[in-house]
Amino acid sequence: QVLLHRSAVLPLDHEPHAGMLRLHRALLALRHGHDALQGADQGPVAAEAIDDDTLALVRGSATMTMAVVVRLRGAGTCELSVIDHRRTAGAWRVLLTSESPDFTVDPAPPEVDLSGSSPVLRFGRPSAVVLARALTPE
Repeated sequence: QVLLHRSAVLPLDHEPHAGMLRLHRALLALRHGHDALQGADQGPVAAEAIDDDTLALVRGSATMTMAVVVRLRGAGTCELSVIDHRRTAGAWRVLLTSESPDFTVDPAPPEVDLSGSSPVLRFGRPSAVVLARALTPE
């Protein structure tokens, strides 16, 4: 497989391109496997600038809330305080980070503290984290 880009041929079976391809495939699998990441009619959507360098996209469905937190530049710490008020929610869990060794040759995964009511993420560099939590009936 090759990817044509700006008149250059990039081999997708060699790093770092192979890792990027694996990341894209993992993101597509997440989207396919979770109602909250499918069509816009699945539930509420919220986008929030957590700070000058971090964005969160939160989407919900009847059964779960998912958050994609993206650190755009530099290192930093942020708390995901976007709360789904529709139902009592279970504990957050990490589904994917762009800094997984599966996706990069020099991984630096963010530290994710799930012990409080809202996750706290400590990014060492720009990267992304996908989190989810199950919802229970009101």
